[in-house]
Amino acid sequence: MQMFRTKKDTQVEESKKAREELAKAIRKELRSVQSRPERGRPFVSAASLQRVWSLERIREFLKGLGWKVEDQLGGVNKYLLKTLSVLVWVEWDDWDNFKNIFLVRDDRGTFVRCDYHIPFQNADFLGGDELTRQNFLEDQYLFKPVLIREDFHGVFDERWRLPFMESKEIGRGAFGAVTKENVEAKQLLWKKGGVNDNVRLPIFRNQPKDRLSLRSR
Repeated sequence: MQMFRTKKDTQVEESKKAREELAKAIRKELRSVQSRPERGRPFVSAASLQRVWSLERIREFLKGLGWKVEDQLGGVNKYLLKTLSVLVWVEWDDWDNFKNIFLVRDDRGTFVRCDYHIPFQNADFLGGDELTRQNFLEDQYLFKPVLIREDFHGVFDERWRLPFMESKEIGRGAFGAVTKENVEAKQLLWKKGGVNDNVRLPIFRNQPKDRLSLRSR
């Protein structure tokens, strides 16, 4: 029995192919905008994501999925840019279900899954194959580097990406090495509010094992 393709079927197929090609281009850009510390693991800052994902690109990427992108464009740009980047990065392909998984809001109007929830503790909601879900859990840290707070004391495990671009040991004390760290632009939050704008700024770091203790100069 001969099957006939409707105009809608053709449009859906063309939209899927266009999205796949755009995803390839986005992955290439995400690789190029990564910050690469001397000693740490690479990361993509929020400022870099904004350069990759213009509103027009978000609109283009999500069109053809059976819902009106314009109604959700602001929410995706503000609350789901990191999550969207992880999905593209791990080559998730269930975009027909993006709305049902990520654009659901609770009674307060808040997305039930968004960038605030990174790191997600499990990725079962993605469905699909186990490898993609595992890659999502591992690679989500690439897109959410630690935002350093002035005079911070705390512990991060090895999965987190610290935004220290250059590091120089300047002494040793009872609690370990003291280093001078240059923090990537827009990754240092001052106590009085605001971030280091477009320059890398030095801070001092005490390094007893895995503990992070910071102070501004």
